[in-house]
Amino acid sequence: MKRAVLLREPDDNEGTFGRMLLDTGDVFDMIELPDRDNNRNISRIPEGEYRVSAYQSSRFGNVYKVEPVEGRTDIRIHAGNFAGDEAQGFRTDSSGCLLVGSGRGKLNGQKVVTGSRKALMKLKSITGTGPFTLIIV
Repeated sequence: MKRAVLLREPDDNEGTFGRMLLDTGDVFDMIELPDRDNNRNISRIPEGEYRVSAYQSSRFGNVYKVEPVEGRTDIRIHAGNFAGDEAQGFRTDSSGCLLVGSGRGKLNGQKVVTGSRKALMKLKSITGTGPFTLIIV
């Protein structure tokens, strides 16, 4: 089984950036919602170890499912750019999911990950359909 480590950076209302390092040596930029005490739909998930497997989502297509997440369901790794706190006026493409990218930037004045669709395709080509372990620190 492959393994990945997500190294989170300090968050703010625009989201939580991090770098996901795979045991293959590949690195991806990630963005998640800010920390809001693991509250559904408004918070990133807690640090910990998770099983990630291929999943067919009716909303996002062929993505990844992250489990088990205490107190949460339907956590995915999928394409998207924004992960800000909507209550603070920021845009989000996440309801608690992890968004993968190949770079960082700003869109409409807000921090984002860029190259998300291509990064998701690259992640799929590396991990295939087999599960992998994700450790978030």
